[in-house]
Amino acid sequence: MASSLTGDLAGLALAAGAGLRLRPLTLLRPKPLCFVGDRTLLDWALKSLHPLQAGLAVNAHHGAEQIRDHLLAHQGTTGEHVHLSIEPAEALGTAGSVG
Repeated sequence: MASSLTGDLAGLALAAGAGLRLRPLTLLRPKPLCFVGDRTLLDWALKSLHPLQAGLAVNAHHGAEQIRDHLLAHQGTTGEHVHLSIEPAEALGTAGSVG
């Protein structure tokens, strides 16, 4: 059923949190760049969103530069352009990424 809707949907990976519950792992890298198996949490999220044809976006705050660098290094591996939205200095919470 989801495949019939994919032409009209866009995907947003929420990747701005500090990852406090994953410390000490997140002292070195932002939570979205922590590995689960052979890929990062962000890569798993983008892979699951890949079928969406209207576009993919990632919001970032904590570790935004590392996330940007990761996306640039892996650009094209999903076959799609991923838009990066960096939240302002004071994170706005989940609503900030969609508002």
